[in-house]
This record gives sequence, C-alpha cells and structure tokens, in this order.
Amino acid sequence: MGVHANRTILRSARVLSRETAGQMREQKVFQRLKSQGEDQIALSLGAKNGAPIRMAGRDRDTDHDTRVVVKDQVKVQRPPLYGVYLINDDFTPMEFVVSILEKYFNKDHVAATDIMLKVHNEGRGLCGIYPYEIAETKVTLVTEDARQNGHPLQCVLERT
Repeated sequence: MGVHANRTILRSARVLSRETAGQMREQKVFQRLKSQGEDQIALSLGAKNGAPIRMAGRDRDTDHDTRVVVKDQVKVQRPPLYGVYLINDDFTPMEFVVSILEKYFNKDHVAATDIMLKVHNEGRGLCGIYPYEIAETKVTLVTEDARQNGHPLQCVLERT
C-alpha cells in the first residue's frame, strides 16, 4: 500500500468516527428525552424503537452540533361547567324530589333533604355542577323519570 492509500484509509476512519460520535450524541439526546417522558417528541424527531435521532440538514463534516429540540406545549382547556337545578312546583311530592336527588345526583339522604328544602323554600336548588353533556343527560333523565311517575318536576341547566 502506498502513502496515498494510507491517507484515504485514515480519512475514511475519521469520517466514520465522526459519524459514530454523532450517532452516539443523538442516542444520548433520545435517551434523555425518553427518560424525561418525552417519547412523543423523540419519536416525532425520527427516533423509532430506540434508533438514533436523525435530523435533516445536519452537516456531518463539522464537530459542532447546533441542533435544537423544540417541545410544543399543548394547552388543554377545561370544558365549561353547567349547574343542574330543580325548580319548585306545587304538585311534586317532597319524597319524590329526595329520591331523584339520591338516584341521579348520588346525594345521601341528609344532603338530598337539604336540597329539597332549598327548592321548596327558595324556588330552585342546585343539584350539581357538570360538563355540558353530563348536565344535559341528568336533566333528561330526571325529566323523563318525573313524567313517567306523573309529576311536573322541572330540571334545568345553567352555565356557571
């Protein structure tokens, strides 16, 4: 082998060692992200099943690694809440109102009696606060149960 061949082999070995060092750095970044629970970020960057992260536009001939990993923050908003109210009437028995509160709003007998008395004395009483779909379902169930039992009890929802 000549001097030229030895230089080519050395140059190839340097390029190969740089590439291996780059892969090791990428693997460390992936492991750090994974240990911090950032699997989705690591996977979105191209790391799959423990493979090293590969980034587009990386210059493999430099020793400087200037890549940036950006974490997108997703802000989740809580759904708006609605209060479910029972409306007083002169015809629905108090015992039926208490049973409705126990059955559909998971109130114990004492709490149900307190709410029933509030409905009776103040004209309406708060049964619970829920997201819209749950509040709507409870209003429907209470209204249907009251109608099936022949009572004009009204149940409404209001945004809180």
